[in-house]
Amino acid sequence: LNHEVAPLPKNSSQQHWQVSSGLRELGIRHRLEENILPYVADIRILKEEKRLIEIDGPLHFVGRTSRYDMKSRLKHRLLTKQGWLVHHIAWFDWPVHHHSRLNYLARLLQSPPPGPDELQEYRSYQDLALPS
Repeated sequence: LNHEVAPLPKNSSQQHWQVSSGLRELGIRHRLEENILPYVADIRILKEEKRLIEIDGPLHFVGRTSRYDMKSRLKHRLLTKQGWLVHHIAWFDWPVHHHSRLNYLARLLQSPPPGPDELQEYRSYQDLALPS
């Protein structure tokens, strides 16, 4: 198996499964719902040092904006201070088409994630700078 799935709580979304499926197709070993105290991370990438993907639904943002709420910013800050690289996927930025999702994930994981104090507004995957 290329991934491990812990029992998922009822709040795991269809998007979690879609991201997991895309990672599996890209050959990226991962684990869903990983305990990283004091939090539970949405997806942990295995075989890479301390890399996570957080899937951010509507409740992670202030109102109908792309600005992260304080709780999400604090989680990001604490995880990055522990040495984790934390990538984010916003619910409104996830592609509809399968092929686009694979490209999205490949591009996301090739880009630098936000630093501890850099998670204010969501950065679209289309705006991510890739290393040259």
